[in-house]
Amino acid sequence: MSRVVKVEVTAEDIAKGVPSDCSACPIALAISRITNRGSWADNSRLCFGRDEVRPPVAARMFMDMFDCGDEVQPFSFEVELP
Repeated sequence: MSRVVKVEVTAEDIAKGVPSDCSACPIALAISRITNRGSWADNSRLCFGRDEVRPPVAARMFMDMFDCGDEVQPFSFEVELP
């Protein structure tokens, strides 16, 4: 049975995030709060413990902008986990 998870990327996640570091980007930090363990995120996959899902377009755009040094804002998105 699948479940929908809301990922909220906060201003603190953005401030602590490291560009081009899949385990320390703001989205990975936000996922880590949900899973209570280390996580990672890249343009092809988001890791929620043992579950991996394709990131939605908004998350991929955010990662691209953050990695390029563009200004980004807090945002949220939902993913369906298997």
